[in-house]
Amino acid sequence: MVSINNTFSLYFGFRKKIYLNFLLVLDLSPGPDPRRMVSIHLIPEEDLVKALDLADLSELLRAAATCRSICSLGRSDVLWLSPRLCWHFGPLFEAGHVLPGNRLAEVEAAQKRAKADPLAKMGAYAFSVHRARQDAEVRQLLRQLRTDCDDNTKQQLFQDVLRRGDAALDAVVKAGRDSFHTLNLASPDPVALLARRLCDNWAVAAWSELISGPRDSDLEEGGLILSQWANPLGCDPAAVRAQIDHLADVAREHLGMSESEPISVMKQIKAVNYSLFTVCGLHGANDRNAPGAYYDQRNSFLSEVLKRKVGIPISLGTVFAAVARRIGLKCGLLAEFPCHVLVRVFADQQNHPACSSQDDYFVDAFHQGNVMQYGDLRNFAGMQIDEDSAAASRAVDVYARMMRNLASIYEQVVRGNGVRTADGVANGDVWKLLGICSQLQVVGRQGEMQKQWTIKRLQVAACLPPKLLRLVSMEEEVLEMPRVISEILAAIRSRS
Repeated sequence: MVSINNTFSLYFGFRKKIYLNFLLVLDLSPGPDPRRMVSIHLIPEEDLVKALDLADLSELLRAAATCRSICSLGRSDVLWLSPRLCWHFGPLFEAGHVLPGNRLAEVEAAQKRAKADPLAKMGAYAFSVHRARQDAEVRQLLRQLRTDCDDNTKQQLFQDVLRRGDAALDAVVKAGRDSFHTLNLASPDPVALLARRLCDNWAVAAWSELISGPRDSDLEEGGLILSQWANPLGCDPAAVRAQIDHLADVAREHLGMSESEPISVMKQIKAVNYSLFTVCGLHGANDRNAPGAYYDQRNSFLSEVLKRKVGIPISLGTVFAAVARRIGLKCGLLAEFPCHVLVRVFADQQNHPACSSQDDYFVDAFHQGNVMQYGDLRNFAGMQIDEDSAAASRAVDVYARMMRNLASIYEQVVRGNGVRTADGVANGDVWKLLGICSQLQVVGRQGEMQKQWTIKRLQVAACLPPKLLRLVSMEEEVLEMPRVISEILAAIRSRS
């Protein structure tokens, strides 16, 4: 971003007379000449709005406070729909609540409408002011929460912010960023703890929307939800999508794709492999080179996989499928395959739902895109493979396996360090495990998996200090645990 002075110098260039008069109006240059101050009206309003769009927000507000003409133009939608003013969470202007992968597209669509009429004022300014005021209110509550107040007051403040939902999440995460990833549950920063709870609630709502909507087949959207849940400020969903788009462009360029020339499925697979493993340098995590590398939680998050160039079979398979689908290659992940997740690429791209797995290709994204056929799977898995094991999974089953991997990692850390030591110190990964269990309750909303993760979540919560349970309003849930478990077991016994 640049200052107002530099903004108009850059935008108007050689139109120095108009530029200097504009600075005089803003009182940003010495020696104002009242006879020349009216010259600002010589600048078309459309040009003023375009120039203001280059300015830093603070400079824009300063200019609006100084000049009545700029104050009016400063409320134009095109200025207040800039991606730099876009919140990571909560509702968007006109679009409401949007899944992470769609936020930038919604902002750009609104921008396009606004640019068609740069002087329009359809409410984006009022919306931005409303959200900014909400953030200011939240920051005030957070300052009070960090003071040495009694437990009841602290709990009331905690709940007040929690009720605001994901609209408060940006402000809370920014305020708690220093201890968000290293949360000590023995003496936690209440703001970081609140950020964790809000992130969990946001993720549960996002999963509910995704698996009930038409985007159930969008594998990468699920990966983006997990990535943003884990690192709400460090994950940029738009950047992740842009990187996947670029990888698809590399594959297309390698193919030399032309509508008039049919390209074999195998050739398309090789093009995706070239993009991912040769150009991008993706590879599987290997414990032989770095002990514990395979079970690094970052290997499960799409944004981190693309950033660090390393992943596990399911995350690398998700990237492979996302790129393959962009170039028109139909495929699906085998979430229930023994050993580890593979990508099934359909040999018959036109009638793939009905085709036999005998003819299809199976790609091991963990091993540099090694391509197998059905007859190779038995040796690969070390056991007999039937058609069901080689069937492409629903997206929701892929999401569930992603989260089960994370739950296993967090549980190992918790067990290794102790959920609670003799002096009551709890490990911070407990809260991550709680969050994953909450999400698995939604993704596994049907069948035994939901019951399993409901019990697991309550068992983990029961290990937390009572004072902490009261603060996050989970005390009643834990006290109800025996009844909940009894009901679940009774339901299971009645069906057996």
